[in-house]
Amino acid sequence: QATRDILTPGTASTFAGGATLPVTWTTKAGVPFVKRVNVQIRSTMSGQSTVFVNGVGRASPAAPGTTLTVKVPGDQGVAFP
Repeated sequence: QATRDILTPGTASTFAGGATLPVTWTTKAGVPFVKRVNVQIRSTMSGQSTVFVNGVGRASPAAPGTTLTVKVPGDQGVAFP
């Protein structure tokens, strides 16, 4: 839900752009552990050129019930829109 909130315009925690995009989740027992997070954001704000930024982050293993946040950097140092 935290990751959905930052991607939903008008919420208190809307992502305003930046060098990293935080992706948050809680691990669960019996589910394969998330090792890698891929992010692709495309901005098509009116009056500006289209921006497309990719990013990949890696997570360390954690016990079930642990909340993790990975700050995914944009490829080649490019900021997310």
